[in-house]
Amino acid sequence: MVGIVIVNYKSDELTVRFVSEELCKTVCPHRTVIVDVGGTLGEVPDAVVLKEENRGFAHACNVGAMYMKGEVSSILFTNNDVRMTSPNVVEVLEDTLRAHPEAGAVGPEILGPDGHRQGPARYMGMWNRFVWMYLSTPFLSKEQKKKLFHLFEGDDANEG
Repeated sequence: MVGIVIVNYKSDELTVRFVSEELCKTVCPHRTVIVDVGGTLGEVPDAVVLKEENRGFAHACNVGAMYMKGEVSSILFTNNDVRMTSPNVVEVLEDTLRAHPEAGAVGPEILGPDGHRQGPARYMGMWNRFVWMYLSTPFLSKEQKKKLFHLFEGDDANEG
């Protein structure tokens, strides 16, 4: 069984809608825990609501995970504004995690409302981001500068 942890911070309506309209699409067995750190959530069908002092997103995720410890095989941490485009997305993520026992986490491809990929940009230390980029730009062509700055913006950071 997959555990699903949602952190609710002053977005009660969005959280309830996410559980009732998105998580109901999930075909694999799951258990949902909402950690309410700033809302006024009461009962939510098909979910356990834990009231917690707001000590940050990561702390709330840990509270939800600890609540389900020993009951679930893996945990999905998700925001309440996600739209699941496939009913088996949670199952695919869990299967991927099981297929790669060396991995500690997996994540889905995330698309923004405009259809473009979203996700973390490549890590770039201070030298790369500031010093090297600005020292090297006088020696680059206009096209090279455009390509370089596009890379640092992170638009296509997950590609190639």
